[in-house]
Amino acid sequence: MLGVTLAAIVIVALGWLFAISPAIAQADLANSQAQNADAQNAAQRIALVRLKNQYDNLPKLRAELDKLQVAVPETSKLDDFLDQLQLLAQSAGVSITGFTAAEATLYGGGEAAAATPATPAPPADGADASKATPKPDAGITDRLYTIPISVTVTGTPAQVMAFTDAAQKGGRFFLVTGDTFTGSRDHPEDDGGTLTGFVFVVKDAPSAATTTK
Repeated sequence: MLGVTLAAIVIVALGWLFAISPAIAQADLANSQAQNADAQNAAQRIALVRLKNQYDNLPKLRAELDKLQVAVPETSKLDDFLDQLQLLAQSAGVSITGFTAAEATLYGGGEAAAATPATPAPPADGADASKATPKPDAGITDRLYTIPISVTVTGTPAQVMAFTDAAQKGGRFFLVTGDTFTGSRDHPEDDGGTLTGFVFVVKDAPSAATTTK
């Protein structure tokens, strides 16, 4: 009886050592792997939700990008800019008699860096006026160019002011830095003015040959 009992104990011990214990270890490993898989699946579900939201927002982002590429294009596109000014001039009741564009220069290397708009928007109450003028992102400072622009128009002072305001709100960003008027009460036939300022170009260094129309 004692021998049988000892043999049974040995058999149980050997069974635990060679069969049950490895099975428990494999079960623990499988449980750990399942938990890791659940965590990865949860992370992937979150990522998929984020990607779906970004995809749903893609048309809006593309529209914003298209708008920005019109405001600050990669090439000078001065003919398109002049067409924009012609439409705005017609709406304001003025006629463009002269249009001049000088050579492009890297932003910060010319007058544009210190220029301020002719009619800047006032800062919000309590805001620091020195922070009202936006600065370009550091990533484009070596790719942002300015083209000095001069536009001469004929029209009444009110019409010239209306054109100045519209020119700064057009699709192509035009930073107006000066607005001079001509004519007088005695010579209203000479009424008009000249707008000076800058348009901007990103990426390429355009060659904006001086033209007058």
